[in-house]
Amino acid sequence: MRITMNFHQVLPVVFSDSLECALAECVLEQTPERADVILLWTGYGTRLCDRAAKLWRDGLAPRIDIFGCNSYSWKQNPGADAECYAHYLAAEDVPKSIVYADAENDGLGTKSQALKSVARMKENGWKSALLVTAGYHQVRAYMTLLKELQGDARVVPAPHMVDDWVRKDKVLQDSWVGALGRDELPRLRKYQESQDVASWDELGSYLARQGFAKAAKIEK
Repeated sequence: MRITMNFHQVLPVVFSDSLECALAECVLEQTPERADVILLWTGYGTRLCDRAAKLWRDGLAPRIDIFGCNSYSWKQNPGADAECYAHYLAAEDVPKSIVYADAENDGLGTKSQALKSVARMKENGWKSALLVTAGYHQVRAYMTLLKELQGDARVVPAPHMVDDWVRKDKVLQDSWVGALGRDELPRLRKYQESQDVASWDELGSYLARQGFAKAAKIEK
């Protein structure tokens, strides 16, 4: 099956609850802004590095911090852990001095990336960040990070939106509708039950409190 839908068309297919759908869309369509650091989470190919590098070159953050171990074997670039990403960025003329890479595998996956990201922000006194991961993973990743945030740190979603991937890459064609609905959403619900991921109410309140576009309207 060849899928050519963009994320505005995909989300209502995956999220049957209209509030959840609206909040997910809100996460995915924010405009990147200046921040203290770019948080780059691995697992979905080096195109994510291109996204982070562009944000850096556009002057939106002075640093790129990478978190994540090897991807699953079926994914594109399965060896692309944080250190591989760092080598890729160096080859793209991103200075090594502004890149931090943590490729340790502690078995916690996305939660580990969130915990380590928050720890680095706290350690360095950073109050804002851009979070880069694949579009179909961004909602769960962002809600995982929110659960671990301390204080009023501002994290802006900066996903690599993948309309071109949807059209050209078979794995990612499946990912938008298949993996988002089959894998991401069930995991999100499971981890909400264990309180490892923010609730939809917590997400809505955070987005509204931070003044993100459309969030206040959704809250009402």
